[in-house]
Amino acid sequence: MRRGAQPLFFGALVAALAVSGCGSGSDTSAAPDGDQPSSAEQQEQGLRDVDPCQLLTPEEAAEFGFSGEGYDETLVDTEPACGFDGGPFGATFTVSRENTVETYGQGDNWARFDRIEIDGRAAARAVDESASSSGDFCTVMFDAGGGAITIDVSEFRNPENVDPCDFAQQIAEVIAPRMPR
Repeated sequence: MRRGAQPLFFGALVAALAVSGCGSGSDTSAAPDGDQPSSAEQQEQGLRDVDPCQLLTPEEAAEFGFSGEGYDETLVDTEPACGFDGGPFGATFTVSRENTVETYGQGDNWARFDRIEIDGRAAARAVDESASSSGDFCTVMFDAGGGAITIDVSEFRNPENVDPCDFAQQIAEVIAPRMPR
């Protein structure tokens, strides 16, 4: 799925993703004066160096049917994004340091916005109005590190009629436990 082909609202959708092994990015070591960083500082640190192409291990990506490495789909410098192709769906993972599930839910572009919980966090399964008639596109998002992680999926080839929201939620459930709160 190429980001340029997505509806305009996906330029605004972003995800805050961190990777096990790459570190959460949050520095819990004491500051020079002996104080711990504030919660807000830890959240920002946890999202600052996140590479959305590293959110899934190569083994996890293969298990979801993605072929090859992810590719950069960043449209806005402050919202890094990475695309994957293969399997029943293509996917784009986006990192947002500014938006949360709550702020996304306030948008008027949703045909469906179902609030759920993933890994004890606010989350949602959403379908944009522009994609609602096709039934082959879904966004799953969850809060992380003061922002949100979004996983946008669109049908690539789907002979088994896998629900795109179920597929995106399965990915989110793998990633979420590694994300900063």
